[in-house]
Amino acid sequence: IPTLDVVVLGMGSDGHFASLFPQAPELNNGLDPANKARCIAVNPPAATSARMSLTLSMLLTASKIYLLIVGEEKLKVLKKAKEQAQRACLSSLPIAAVLRQSNVPVHVFWSEVAN
Repeated sequence: IPTLDVVVLGMGSDGHFASLFPQAPELNNGLDPANKARCIAVNPPAATSARMSLTLSMLLTASKIYLLIVGEEKLKVLKKAKEQAQRACLSSLPIAAVLRQSNVPVHVFWSEVAN
């Protein structure tokens, strides 16, 4: 698959997305927009098992990204990540890398509660 049409992401309360977790040894590689790899193995310290993730560079081949979040806690995390992305500072929140890039439009959908 050379490119993706649309990407739908969720976000954890730690700012992770697509199994790209803070403190994962592979995080910088996964968030590197110049990385040619389409997917990587990820060993998040807080998880009980290894995971596979698409890299940010692969996700950014999509024409649109939709980010779906639920709850006040995740909304606060998103706001913090947006502030850090706008200041172009290093962030402990991986989702800031998605918000910082300007190649693919990101549409955020938030719900106060899940149905």
